[in-house]
Amino acid sequence: MKHTVYSVLVLCRETLLREAITDSLAGHDGVTVAGSMYLSANLGDELNIDPDVVVYVDTSSDQRNLERDVANAHLLKTARWIVLSDQSGGTLVSRLRELRAGISFAPLSITRHALSHLVALSACGHEVRLDDCREHAPSDERIQIMGAGLAPSQWKLLHHLALGLSNKEIARKESATVNAVKVRVRTLLNRLNVTNRTQAAVLIARAGLFEQGNLRRTNVVELRRPSPEHRVASVQ
Repeated sequence: MKHTVYSVLVLCRETLLREAITDSLAGHDGVTVAGSMYLSANLGDELNIDPDVVVYVDTSSDQRNLERDVANAHLLKTARWIVLSDQSGGTLVSRLRELRAGISFAPLSITRHALSHLVALSACGHEVRLDDCREHAPSDERIQIMGAGLAPSQWKLLHHLALGLSNKEIARKESATVNAVKVRVRTLLNRLNVTNRTQAAVLIARAGLFEQGNLRRTNVVELRRPSPEHRVASVQ
């Protein structure tokens, strides 16, 4: 059975919060986690870790350590960054953009469970942005769908399933054969990791992505697909 292996570095000034995050992420199979107060020039040697994902928790206005983080950000420019903050932008984010690093954003209020999903998405190359820190973190079902890497045609097919259309009705709308629609539906179900249309309908309903026949605006405003070359290794 395949499982995903990746490493995570948690950068957080607050000791208790840092330990809570590292303990939570370390509880997942195939995940190596380390933590530090700041990004030092020799952090890689100290921790013996080459992180695939960096979780940066912005809880302090400590200018000295922030300047150190900004100065050393280039050392981890190939990692995927998740910035947890209740403020947008900042000198570190600007520096990461200069380095063309992959960046995801989430509010400090994100739950541990949702953060673990966000880290997994980031490790696979996705860039997720939560645009409203006052909203609840996205549900597991929404993360599951958003992280499936659906093509535009599959989003359209998902919409048809959300409306409860049969294969025959979908075929008529898409000017396709029923057999072709069956194949597309099966591919979509596999991508969503469900076994039948009923499970897909439940997943869609719980995700809350569609309202009154339209794609609902969610607090996930951006999710980029991974590039063909990402650093996470799949092993047997």
